[in-house]
Amino acid sequence: MSDALLATKLSVPRGPKAAVLRERLLDRLDTGVDGPVTLVAAPAGAGKSALLSSWIAEDRPPGPVAWLSLDTDDADRRRFWRGVLAALAKATGDDAIDALAVSPREPMSMGLVAPALADALEGAEQPVVLVLDDLHEVIDVVHEDLERLVRFPPPALRLVIVTRARPGGDRRVLALAVLAGVMDMTANVLYLGAVRRGLLSVVAVISSLYPASTVAMAFAIDRERVTRTQAVGLALAAVALVLVSLGRA
Repeated sequence: MSDALLATKLSVPRGPKAAVLRERLLDRLDTGVDGPVTLVAAPAGAGKSALLSSWIAEDRPPGPVAWLSLDTDDADRRRFWRGVLAALAKATGDDAIDALAVSPREPMSMGLVAPALADALEGAEQPVVLVLDDLHEVIDVVHEDLERLVRFPPPALRLVIVTRARPGGDRRVLALAVLAGVMDMTANVLYLGAVRRGLLSVVAVISSLYPASTVAMAFAIDRERVTRTQAVGLALAAVALVLVSLGRA
């Protein structure tokens, strides 16, 4: 693995600038890292990495954060653990961790890696948060190693696993997804009818406000915060709708 590629994998992704802070989920991350393992599981595109990026940007972790982004190329035990040790060494700047190495020739043994890692982290003054992003890409290869690490975690280590949830694993989620699809199709049919029967200038403006419902649900259900800029944008959109309506009256 080249140094440039490794540096990219060890960097915390930048979250979107206009992201709404999910306060409830950030609080749950705070609670999760009080224990040794935190699981963040959701479908692709749900914003898992963005959530962790926001949590880190808000300076909420209890100590230094070691980040490792994974892909299918990392589905090798030696390569995986080299990445983990490099991430921890970068986050802590600890010479004891930096001195740890995975032999390219000798058989890979978690019985050696785990105790050595625990010894290296023993002197840590703060918990060290290790984020494994997209773990589903390598889980088939490293699941036994992680199982051992989870069963006997070093006291100073806080493991955060970020992975995709299996589709269909929750019937309630599947039912809500089907309902959302039906409602979306109904809305599209109604929109086409409105375009045919009404004024396009009015219909286009009203339909452009659909993100407001998403923001309202996020605020009411997830207790997410709306930034000042976003609040101004929503207010201006509402004023524009009123002006258009008055103009057609």
